[in-house]
Amino acid sequence: MTQTKMIRCVILDDEPLAVTLLKNYIEQTEGLAVMACGTKWQPLISYLEEGLADLVFMDIRMPEKTGMELMARFNRQNCFVITSAYPQYAVESYQYQVIDYLLKPISYDRFVKSIVKFRQWKALPQSVPVLYIKESGVQHPVREDEIVYIEGLRDYIRIYTVRRSFMVLTNLKDILQRLSQQQFMRIHRSYIVNLHKLEKIQAGSVVVGQKELPVGDTYRKAFLMRIQEAGGA
Repeated sequence: MTQTKMIRCVILDDEPLAVTLLKNYIEQTEGLAVMACGTKWQPLISYLEEGLADLVFMDIRMPEKTGMELMARFNRQNCFVITSAYPQYAVESYQYQVIDYLLKPISYDRFVKSIVKFRQWKALPQSVPVLYIKESGVQHPVREDEIVYIEGLRDYIRIYTVRRSFMVLTNLKDILQRLSQQQFMRIHRSYIVNLHKLEKIQAGSVVVGQKELPVGDTYRKAFLMRIQEAGGA
């Protein structure tokens, strides 16, 4: 029987009660271990710099350095679960390696769901292509398997992912050339879809990400042929 790899955790939150709560949650959950915890980031700097933990539980609003500042500095070395009383930072936080966003007060059931998400993320093939997209002057790494569909909007496109959307200054033709041709297809003058995310194929439309999108006349024949080749018709 294969033994589950221990998840090494670090907790950083300026509220001592929040640190204690998360520490208790980790200690009562099989397969998790607390490496370090505290209310100040300086004593934990070596863990963040060297990526010694598998998962960092971190608050967003802290007096000395915010969670955003720390993630910007240590993003490449760490994966994060945000613990915050403020939901408005969720979208901004997902430009980093954020696995989940836990709103305080945090229940044990919700905590466990974040661990499940992390295990699922770790189980994904590490060779999944990553697309770097530029929004408002910032480069964001986005895994191709997270993209649901892309919408063309004149001089811009909006990329819808499982976590958030990005507005990018480019066009559908150029972005399609950067994507896996086996996974993505243009179905309309205004839409590209991830074929792996299709939920329904209907007469003249598809449903993807709970959104119904039209299939244009120009693209219908090629789209239906692709679906038939994949055994979907």
